[in-house]
Amino acid sequence: TKGLSVEDENINQYNEVNETFLLKNENRFENDYFSGEPDIIEDGIIYDFKSSWDYSTFPLFEDEVPNEDYEYQLQAYMDLLGLNKAKLIYGLVDTPDDLILDEKRRMAWKLGCIDGIPEELDQEISNNMTYADIPKEARIKELPIYRDEKIIALMKTMIDQARVYLNSLNTTL
Repeated sequence: TKGLSVEDENINQYNEVNETFLLKNENRFENDYFSGEPDIIEDGIIYDFKSSWDYSTFPLFEDEVPNEDYEYQLQAYMDLLGLNKAKLIYGLVDTPDDLILDEKRRMAWKLGCIDGIPEELDQEISNNMTYADIPKEARIKELPIYRDEKIIALMKTMIDQARVYLNSLNTTL
């Protein structure tokens, strides 16, 4: 939910820090194996933005893609568009107020607090989900991903095998 609600803010933060003017892609692409809508396609590079839930999920010290699903997603995008480079960009942007409130309610329920959570915990949750005190440059983590024909071929093989299996289920019904 957060990722979708702050996607534009994440892109704007990236543009501001990098002095770029990247615009959101609105087109969906598909081939015989993949279908997807990359966030941005610019100068032969795919940009995909991920919004970290909070500072603890922001991959500040990572040099490798922390979630291999994102690697596969970007390999599929590169196959769809015939491109060789992508950038996975994590952004740390403020959590919308309604989601912060939901988090505080979850914590109150978890702790059994009927009248709300203690003030210190309330403030800690707010501080952990808003980032005005962190320079914007430090709230962006960019990881390059290059086209890997072996990964793309493996994904296509797995899709072919899944299709064979699903078709075998249809014939036995």
